[in-house]
Amino acid sequence: MRAYAFNKQRASYRRGLVLVMLVWCHPAIAAPKDLDFNRDIRPLLSDHCYACHGPDENKRKAGLRLDRREDAFKTLKSGNRAIVPGDLKRSTLVQRLTSRDPDELMPPPEEGKPLSAGQVQSLIRWVKEGARWKNHWSFIPPERPVLPKVRERDWPRNEIDDFILERLEKKGLKPAPEADKATLIRRASFDLTGLPPTIGEVDAFLADDSPEAYEKLVDRLLSSAHYGERLAANWLDLARYADTSGYHFDGVRFMWLWRDWVIDTFNENKPYDTFTVEQLAGDLLPDPTREQRIATGFVRNNMTTDEGGSDPDEYLNKYVVDRVSTLGAVWLGMTVGCAECHDHKFDPLLTKEFYKLYAFFHNVPEKGLDRIRTDNPPPRLPAPTPEQAMRFVETDFRLRDAEKTLQDRNNELGETQEKWERETNANPPPKPSDEGLLALLTFDDTIRPSTRSTATEQASPETKAEPKQPIVEDASPARQGPQV
Repeated sequence: MRAYAFNKQRASYRRGLVLVMLVWCHPAIAAPKDLDFNRDIRPLLSDHCYACHGPDENKRKAGLRLDRREDAFKTLKSGNRAIVPGDLKRSTLVQRLTSRDPDELMPPPEEGKPLSAGQVQSLIRWVKEGARWKNHWSFIPPERPVLPKVRERDWPRNEIDDFILERLEKKGLKPAPEADKATLIRRASFDLTGLPPTIGEVDAFLADDSPEAYEKLVDRLLSSAHYGERLAANWLDLARYADTSGYHFDGVRFMWLWRDWVIDTFNENKPYDTFTVEQLAGDLLPDPTREQRIATGFVRNNMTTDEGGSDPDEYLNKYVVDRVSTLGAVWLGMTVGCAECHDHKFDPLLTKEFYKLYAFFHNVPEKGLDRIRTDNPPPRLPAPTPEQAMRFVETDFRLRDAEKTLQDRNNELGETQEKWERETNANPPPKPSDEGLLALLTFDDTIRPSTRSTATEQASPETKAEPKQPIVEDASPARQGPQV
């Protein structure tokens, strides 16, 4: 059965190869000029080869690794090389792709993931043309391309127009007619500020017949505060900005200070490296400013939860993983989240390296379960406005002055009291007169109207206690009860 399946696959491959050769030879359906490794070759290696010759060391066979250039081109223990750029005969990859022996053919027929004839020819052609390798796209430094040749040299007004015109001419198309000024200002306004132009702005632009009218329009839009808002919108999405916590109750939190910082940085045209450093580590800079501390709000944009019954350690881990994944997506152009569990299949990132980044973000003194629904979870940063800060300083000065005055008075209290006591003892006040005194209340239930007589002598008849009469019991038989 295996030989039958292999022969069937080989026949299909040969028919496809003939078709591919016919396509290549036909002038109207010519093959593309250049093969792009990331577009045409890496996906083939990943889908059909990495399972046995990829980043997983435990599953790697024959010591061959095809996901890294230095490993794919090196000499193996057998003395052979899988890929020898420009040499099809010495490249064992080509030999195994075109072998008629089912035990030698790659990918193995039993894996059920055969390459099509066109895919095989792409790999062969790639080796023949020098096996040009490319890193992940986000690691390739941008290069200024050579301007394409175009027929209508009078149409382009800048270098971007050359590329647009080259594509139009390739498709047999003509550039669209130039838009009228009313349409132009509307497009520019929406593109740079996200807002439509006002009637007055349109009228002013239409009335400006100078050759620099459009340049002045663009300069005005770039200087608008709305320009920063327009550009910041994209960054806020990437940085997962929100004024609620996300999980469970989705409670309120206040991140608008960081949002305003982003808007201001775009309007100030802050350099990208500074923009990066301040968001990731602004608080670690020497003597960081209030704005540099606010910039680190980027790190606190992750979702948080206050749900009862949640495992705090589990969610604390989620918060840190979110920061690492966002860092990879936003700044590295990589889906680093895969490396949380295993070495990355495409990108050059190991699980060990993922947790090195994890450790960097795992020093925020926060809780996995914040229990807060109406405010930002700690740690928090006081961020008063300049006016509030000035009022705080003024109030603080007044408070310090009042505290100093109070302390001075407390320090003087002992000396002042001693002086008062000496003066009082030297000149005691006169004893109070009984004139006009109606009664003197004491704590023995008596009333003394005068301090010069005793209570018994001066008490009124109504208040004097009557002598108690002795109680004599009547013992007559009539008053006694029945006798038994």
